[in-house]
Amino acid sequence: MTKRNLYYRVFIPLVFVFITMGACSVESRHNTLTFFFDGVDESANKKANPADNISKSDKPVLASTASTTTNSNSEASIHKPYLERKCEACHAADKKLLMPVPGLCFKCHTDFRISQVYTHGPVASGNCTKCHNQHLSQYPKLLIRQGQQLCTTCHAPAELFRNKNHINIEDAACVKCHNAHGGDAKFFLKENIADKLNGSDALGIQHLYARFYNKDSTGINTDDIKIIITNSEGDIVSTCSSDKSGYYELQNLHPDDDYIFKLSRYAPVTKIFIESKNKDLLYTIEKKNNKHFVFDRSAYEKTHLAMSGTVQHNN
Repeated sequence: MTKRNLYYRVFIPLVFVFITMGACSVESRHNTLTFFFDGVDESANKKANPADNISKSDKPVLASTASTTTNSNSEASIHKPYLERKCEACHAADKKLLMPVPGLCFKCHTDFRISQVYTHGPVASGNCTKCHNQHLSQYPKLLIRQGQQLCTTCHAPAELFRNKNHINIEDAACVKCHNAHGGDAKFFLKENIADKLNGSDALGIQHLYARFYNKDSTGINTDDIKIIITNSEGDIVSTCSSDKSGYYELQNLHPDDDYIFKLSRYAPVTKIFIESKNKDLLYTIEKKNNKHFVFDRSAYEKTHLAMSGTVQHNN
């Protein structure tokens, strides 16, 4: 046997035995391959999602992710079987599900489809994971998002907030009025909701107000300046009028959109102060180069956090 044949028949097989048996982790296997060969796919070095590769000895850890909600009282939730490491309640030995969703969910949870007249689309189709995570979440009830942001994942905000009943709900959660899974009333409305629609306290609405800041120290006449508010799609969502003091009530603003404030006529205005009903300063909008005032999602969140006393307003 020549040295060349010996190389191919003995040395190369030993290398592959070492790769497949000696390299225990994805990372070490990738490092071994790249030592001997060029052009190894970098995807081989990607770590698996811990939620998809778990064992009973693993301790559930909630990943720290950025919140997109204005509610600062979010509570983490962990699915009970996952918390108790009872993987066999949902998975077979090969990690595959024991049965498809939603049948698997209905082993423990109520099948809402058989107990109500009107059923929400994801529930009707058995798509539980459209709204809920299966293992753990940074939000209550294993929700993938919270508040209005969960609903606007599917429902277009521009259409929702044109509805006369939604104009001034601001960041009130949709479930204040609607049952999430369905119900016996059209639009899944809760009982006696007609009486609640006109009550801001019942909806938990936190109205915002605004005031002009003028660079002219002598002041200007701000009476009846119209503030035209457009969303990220360029739709006019609200038109507000100021009084002689430059105060006006904002309308139809919601947390999952960006807004631009335009003035109906020229005025030497350099800032807009966002305030509470009690005239507490919550946020300050500076004029941009295009002479417009931008009130984006981040600013909206900071404003409502300041209203709740969670953070200080910006200067």
